[in-house]
Amino acid sequence: MSKYKSIFNINGAEYEKYYHVYFDDNKIEKRRNYIKEGDSFKKITIKINSEIKLLSKLFYNCKCIESINFKRGIRKNITDMNSMFWGCSSLKELNFNNFYTSNATNESYVLWMFIIK
Repeated sequence: MSKYKSIFNINGAEYEKYYHVYFDDNKIEKRRNYIKEGDSFKKITIKINSEIKLLSKLFYNCKCIESINFKRGIRKNITDMNSMFWGCSSLKELNFNNFYTSNATNESYVLWMFIIK
């Protein structure tokens, strides 16, 4: 088993500074996109700054997270949400408050996880 397991995919290192992630309602921001062996995180709160346009495969194959909450900061710049939650087999709760997608041109397979369950 790998020591680290990716829980979400940041689309390019240059975007890393635009993601703010909090695990299990922790008030402390953690700058990582993986869990370590022994971590038991089930819940993510994520803020994505307005500069982000691509959310394609953001949580692709994330099998451990049960709840994702999108905080403020999601803006109308998002254009690609292709396969955003593909393979998220444990996901039970999504909070899309403040999530604006009317400018998205690619939403292929965004909700595929709900179809295959």
